[in-house]
Amino acid sequence: MSRRFLTKILTNKETTELDYIQEIDEDKYISIKKSIGIVDEVHNSMDLFLILQNNYNEIANFQETHIEKFIKNINEPLNIHKDDYTRLKIEINRVLQNYLSSVRMFVDHCDANLNRRFGKESAEYLNFKQTLSKFYDNNFEYRFIYKLRNFCQHCGLPVSDFSIDNYQDFITLELNFNSEYLLSEYDSWKADLKKDLIKINGMFSATKVISNHFKIMFLISQKIHSLYEKIFLGALTTLNFHTKEHRDEFELIIVTENNSTTESKNITITKFPFEIIDKFIKGIC
Repeated sequence: MSRRFLTKILTNKETTELDYIQEIDEDKYISIKKSIGIVDEVHNSMDLFLILQNNYNEIANFQETHIEKFIKNINEPLNIHKDDYTRLKIEINRVLQNYLSSVRMFVDHCDANLNRRFGKESAEYLNFKQTLSKFYDNNFEYRFIYKLRNFCQHCGLPVSDFSIDNYQDFITLELNFNSEYLLSEYDSWKADLKKDLIKINGMFSATKVISNHFKIMFLISQKIHSLYEKIFLGALTTLNFHTKEHRDEFELIIVTENNSTTESKNITITKFPFEIIDKFIKGIC
């Protein structure tokens, strides 16, 4: 039979000791574990969005890291070496693939977690699905990026063209999608997207599409945080209530003794998310 204890970790230069404070009954442990699970779930969604944001930043910084270097090596805009352009095209498609994967990962994980946490018929989950539907219906960039990952998986590299403006003192280069190429290579675009691409009829800026799409993803992330806000703060309040009396300079954990005997102890450790508790709980409790 397992026994659980609220425990301090006492450390010095030579040893580490566990100082049991009090035993934790099953009801209290279930409450603590449930609260930690909620905090971990919200923190996981934050981590997934940070991955998405970092991949977006890599695309946003592409102008400085790759395009400007590429332009400096152009002596004659109409005579660009094919190998140089191929390297540039491969690199932008590589970072775009990373962005598309992180978008899908973020949305799919949040969808599954909200469904599991609140239920398929809950107001929170339906609010989330309605938010996605609204952005899909009202924003070409969201519709396009949503399906572009399928294009990449089945057809090839989506950024296929570039355009150059040669001014008197400087040169600009724009990496583009090409609607004619996208339509000819992929026959599974939804009807609304097919109409969008037919209407564009040619090249359109990859940078602008991705920039506008990321702004939408930021709003979706904010919506997800708002759906979790009540139970997230409730979980932090619960964890703070169970631990604040015993917190000091030593680390506080839960130690579970599993089938321990007088001769040996098999233990597992549960850590508290104190960094997050301290960040959000001030002014609330």
